[in-house]
Amino acid sequence: MKKMNRRQSAILNAWPMLALAGLLLCGGRSWAAGAAEKRAFAAAVKSFDGGWWDIAEKEFGEFAQKYPKSEYRPEAILRQAQARYKQRNSTGAAELLTGNLNRAGKLADEYQFCVAEAWYQGSNYLAAAEAYALVAKNFPGSK
Repeated sequence: MKKMNRRQSAILNAWPMLALAGLLLCGGRSWAAGAAEKRAFAAAVKSFDGGWWDIAEKEFGEFAQKYPKSEYRPEAILRQAQARYKQRNSTGAAELLTGNLNRAGKLADEYQFCVAEAWYQGSNYLAAAEAYALVAKNFPGSK
């Protein structure tokens, strides 16, 4: 077996530290992305809570596109639709929620109810009645 020189020995001894540094850097990047995601969502919520419907709609839409796998995405879609509703864009609100109903998760009952409300606001009473009936049928325990 060949004897190692100092340089080879130093590299061999340093690799665990380099591996640890790499893991920390990757983990840090993930944490930073999570923090940026939370800041983006919080900013959109602030716009929504402030009644700036056009800005909230835009921010929630951007959030949903930028973070498609986020745990906050279903709420972002719901709030984007509610912002549309507040701007009297009932068709846009209903279509957004209907198109994302399969990814609504625990908010599915709220999605369906808001679809019904949007159709009602837009004077599409038949679609509203059908949507309200789906809430009662599919979510009997919903409040």
